Amino acid sequence: MITYSLPNIRRLTRRAASYFSIKTVSDVEFHQYDSFMKVLLNKPKALNSLNLNMIRAIKAELPNINQNKAVWFEGAGGKAFCAGGDVKELFVKDAKV
Repeated sequence: MITYSLPNIRRLTRRAASYFSIKTVSDVEFHQYDSFMKVLLNKPKALNSLNLNMIRAIKAELPNINQNKAVWFEGAGGKAFCAGGDVKELFVKDAKV
C-alpha cells in the first residue's frame, strides 16, 4: 500500500515523468503526472497572491483536479506559498472606475 504523503508523491512524479504535462492559465500552472496533480501559483514577485483570473483558472480546472488521487498546491519563488488576495490589483481596478 502506498501512503500518499508529499515526499511519496514527489518520488512517484519523478518516476512518472513520461506522463507529465503542464497547462498554464493566468499565473497558475497545472502539472499533471499520471494520477497526481501539482497546482503551482506562479506569481513570485507578488508572493503568489491570488487575483480573480487565477481563482477562475483554478475553479475551471476543478473537474480535472477531482479525478486525481492526490493534488498539492505550491507557490513559486520560495519566499511564500500564497500571500492571500492581490490587494494591489483591487486598488488598480478601483482607481480606473
